[in-house]
Amino acid sequence: MPTTVLGTDPRGGSVFAERPIPKKDIGIFYYELKIGTDDDKINHLFIGLSTKQMPLNFFGIEKSTYAYGNRGQFWCHDEEIETPADKPFDVGDVVGCGLNLATRQMIYTKNGQRLDTANLFVDSADHLSDLFPCISMSHPGNKIEANFGPNFKFNIVDGI
Repeated sequence: MPTTVLGTDPRGGSVFAERPIPKKDIGIFYYELKIGTDDDKINHLFIGLSTKQMPLNFFGIEKSTYAYGNRGQFWCHDEEIETPADKPFDVGDVVGCGLNLATRQMIYTKNGQRLDTANLFVDSADHLSDLFPCISMSHPGNKIEANFGPNFKFNIVDGI
């Protein structure tokens, strides 16, 4: 799913996957993005999960959204979550987003390494709603390539 930001709206835009993540009580849902750009600069790029109620002309920081931003921050329900160490990502990085379907814990990765998400959980009401993989970008020329599997940089079996 290659996607490029075109246009000049400073708020950017978002794109959802066509199908929601599974509503099972076991297993892991996971996907990755390879980050690219036309000019070696990214700005306001988020990877995560969201309900379809999120406006498409926003960065993805809304109620019922879960996101990892390029500046290294995690977001849940429109709130930045304090993390022990910021892990920003940039051009050339591969970032991942997942959900442990049994525990509802969010999983984020950078270049195959799992990040500390010990305190990041999907709200029980959102867990019952349809959550979709979602990417938000704002800088013209930013590019991503999504990978929904099965070959990931992150080793799910060893990393969970």
